[in-house]
Amino acid sequence: MKNIIISLSIFIITIITILLSLNYLNKVCTELNKNASSLEDLVNNEDWDSAKKQSISFLSTWERYSNQIAVFVHHEEIDNINTEVEELSQYIKSENKDEALADISVIKFYIIHINKFEKINIQNIF
Repeated sequence: MKNIIISLSIFIITIITILLSLNYLNKVCTELNKNASSLEDLVNNEDWDSAKKQSISFLSTWERYSNQIAVFVHHEEIDNINTEVEELSQYIKSENKDEALADISVIKFYIIHINKFEKINIQNIF
């Protein structure tokens, strides 16, 4: 009887931890996506000074969260976003609108992909 209680307790703790982790990952992805969208608006409006500040803010936000979400996500995806964020900051510094918008689009795609890949659904279970 004691073994059943211990096993059930461990199982419940595991489920709660998974749900909390997914909730955290969802919040992080939502925040990053919102920041990327505001950066995209600034680049579209060619407000380069504000875009530079926003890109620095986005970079620091990404660096803060990337180590934490690396626990949940493939490191390849983290590396891809790291590369794109660094390229984005250079495109914004050089005021290259087309390349900056392309990079923002790729970053948003990766963020959405991370969020979608980690959701609980039948495809991700099997």
